[in-house]
Amino acid sequence: MQPALDFHVARLAARTWSERPDLAERAEALEHEVWPEYNLHGDVMGAHWGGLREAFSDFQFVVTDEAQADEVVAEGHSIPCAWNATIEGLPAGVDGALEGAFRLRGEGGRPTALCALAIEIRPSRQGAGLSSRMVQTMAALGAAHGLSDLIAPVRPSWKERYPLTPIEH
Repeated sequence: MQPALDFHVARLAARTWSERPDLAERAEALEHEVWPEYNLHGDVMGAHWGGLREAFSDFQFVVTDEAQADEVVAEGHSIPCAWNATIEGLPAGVDGALEGAFRLRGEGGRPTALCALAIEIRPSRQGAGLSSRMVQTMAALGAAHGLSDLIAPVRPSWKERYPLTPIEH
């Protein structure tokens, strides 16, 4: 699947990691541009993030600017998971979604929804509406795999300014 994104004047294209592993490697530096340092050291994320490439490469994608020699401008991360369409059935944030998805895969279970994990947009491209296109691409990836629901745990605004405050506060 090759969902294409047209954005302003530039020609942006989204490609999954499975389609373009070379782009996945080039996009690794993006996380250091967009994430606060504390986000790079979670126990659950650390244990599972590296496994996304092998286990779920069809659900990770890179957005490039084809007019700029495939410059990496954004990356999207999502994971198929089990969800019973109730509030009570939602995973406990990104950590719960990751643990549940890897457990489901290990048990040979069938996912019922797609969970957004992260959207990373190069700082020079932020503020121009690309994030909504990224969410639409996630939904399209899910639909292409028979997953009609997209769920998205979100981090509170300004959380990076208060890294020692528990997220539930």
